[in-house]
Amino acid sequence: MIRKATLEDLDQVMECIEDSREYLKKQNIVQWNAKDGYPNRNTIYDDIINGDCYVNIKDGVIAGTCAYAQYEPEYENIYGNWLTEEDSYITIHRLSTRLGYRGIGVAKELMRYGETYAKNIGKKSIKIDTHPLNMTVQHIALELGYTLCGYVFYSRIKVESKRLIFEKIVK
Repeated sequence: MIRKATLEDLDQVMECIEDSREYLKKQNIVQWNAKDGYPNRNTIYDDIINGDCYVNIKDGVIAGTCAYAQYEPEYENIYGNWLTEEDSYITIHRLSTRLGYRGIGVAKELMRYGETYAKNIGKKSIKIDTHPLNMTVQHIALELGYTLCGYVFYSRIKVESKRLIFEKIVK
């Protein structure tokens, strides 16, 4: 079951984030492992307060989480071409799966839910970005019909700031 996160979920959401941080680290992926600690508890708290954080519940436990944002300023300066020209999209950020729930479709379900959510609020597409070495997210995005549109350099990220960008039309 996927639902909007509440403040009561904050600790479990952070456990998912920390599990994913460790997963990325074991693959030598700097994403989420830089000295700035992003994403941190304040980031997730803000996602929850803003109504952007969603959770995927399995066996009564938060098995996965992500944020659906309606704008990403870094997407204004990309190297490549979006499928759509207007700002009618949502983007998936902080997609994370708890250890023990990987490989059973938790992240894929969150991405599919995002597509439905985007349609329901009248958006034309859904976007996601990921580190070039994050083959898991790339594989899921392509499997779900997203198109690789190029890449972006995040100005706030100091080390390995390049992210591959994907988009899927939902309307």
